[in-house]
Amino acid sequence: MKIIFKRVFTPLVLSVILGSLCGKIFYGIYSDELEDKFNSDKIYLLESGAYKSYDSMKKNNYDYNYLYYKDGDIYKSIIGITKKYDNIEKIRSIYPNELVVKEYFVSNDEIIKKQEEYDNMLFNEKDESEEWDIINDIINLYKESEETKLFYME
Repeated sequence: MKIIFKRVFTPLVLSVILGSLCGKIFYGIYSDELEDKFNSDKIYLLESGAYKSYDSMKKNNYDYNYLYYKDGDIYKSIIGITKKYDNIEKIRSIYPNELVVKEYFVSNDEIIKKQEEYDNMLFNEKDESEEWDIINDIINLYKESEETKLFYME
């Protein structure tokens, strides 16, 4: 009986203990990131282009207020951010170049609240110059926020 206990139950108990320990460690590592992703709101980024160098991105977006991020070796510029899907076409209609729309998630409640206010203003606005001002205000909102994290979920 002792031989069966040593050969069967000892490895079984050790594997359960080690599995629980590994699970707890992995959960501790990724729990903050998962919590941010699941407690976030979807936004749409309107990208105006992808560039191989910072200088070419800067040159091509000289006339616009924009944000950028680096994806590998490529610089991508963002000229519009909206939470309302209906505002995507409005932004596209006043911007002369082709735009690529990407879905991201943001977990900053203060930013989301202001984003919703700007989106409502943009949705109801009919004057193109006022629309540009609102779009610029949204971009500045993200420029000024140092703690905003965007997540991309596939």
